[in-house]
Amino acid sequence: MRIISTLFIILLSFSCIVKAQNLVAVHHLGQPSFYTQVTDAVSNSQSGDTIYIPGGSYSIGTLEIDKELHIYGVGHNPDSSKATGFTLLTGFIVLTEGSDNTEIIGLKLGISGIGGGTIYFGNIASTNFISVSNCQIRRCYISSINFRTDDVSVKFSNNTISENVIFGNIETSGYAPGVENNFFTNNILGHLTTIGSGNLIQNNVFLTGYVYGVIQSTIENNVFLLNGCCDGGQNLNNIIRNNLCGFGSGFFTSSTNIIQDNIYNQVSGSIFINQSGSIYQYTQNYHLQITSPGKNAGADGTDVGVYGGIYPWKEGSIPPNPHIQSKTISSNTDASGNLPINIKVAAQDH
Repeated sequence: MRIISTLFIILLSFSCIVKAQNLVAVHHLGQPSFYTQVTDAVSNSQSGDTIYIPGGSYSIGTLEIDKELHIYGVGHNPDSSKATGFTLLTGFIVLTEGSDNTEIIGLKLGISGIGGGTIYFGNIASTNFISVSNCQIRRCYISSINFRTDDVSVKFSNNTISENVIFGNIETSGYAPGVENNFFTNNILGHLTTIGSGNLIQNNVFLTGYVYGVIQSTIENNVFLLNGCCDGGQNLNNIIRNNLCGFGSGFFTSSTNIIQDNIYNQVSGSIFINQSGSIYQYTQNYHLQITSPGKNAGADGTDVGVYGGIYPWKEGSIPPNPHIQSKTISSNTDASGNLPINIKVAAQDH
């Protein structure tokens, strides 16, 4: 029923797009409403609403979310969004008190001024306790994720960051213990620094960096491309296992860690089918080479890297809602005055 309802919203939104510019659809209790700006859609939505953002570019400035919203773009991969264009928001997003259970899926967050392209957890201007939990950021292209922990009275827990391209870092801006029991899985990113306890860092590909300042967490099934990284003994009391590394076994220097079954000293060109350099490109292929020792070498028996684990990388980074694959719009009406439109939509299995 949800798929049928979602498909109706997509097609209704598309019919409006034919007549005007791309409209943002807000789905509330089975009823759609439409806005020209993402900011207006968020402002006028109610907790629990679903927002569908079509292909196109939208300026959002500082978009603060203080209620549960389910936000879907059409994807960020140009090759997989030829029929719709990809969803681009310029500015940055702030998840603050009240935003528990929010989803942000299938969009590109572009840089526009200081902080642009970043998703922040917590409002740095707040002097009150802030808790944000059970949020999901999936299949997005963003510059960084920042947990604002300048004050000790914060708690960011049970959030899932998965299948994203993060061309910068996942990091905190201050005191780290409040970032706990989160899931950082199957991302392609730079590095991850200074987080609290109980986090799962799994099946990521680190293009330019490392993990640093991680405590009492599990670091497993990741690929670290660089052959020289910074540890400095700051990763403490972790389980570090089944990672494929460009560096040697002496990298994790603290004796407080449990270190098991890691694969060291791998040459970057021997790991993936098609990957080079330190910048993500859509033409790259992050499947492991058949000869890679990372094949089926994860702690769960699947491949290390983004195609293994519980959130394997979705080809094209397509969101899980129905996806418009192609469209044909006639330039002329027929004899009855109707405009022939042919749209092919595919349901997604995950």
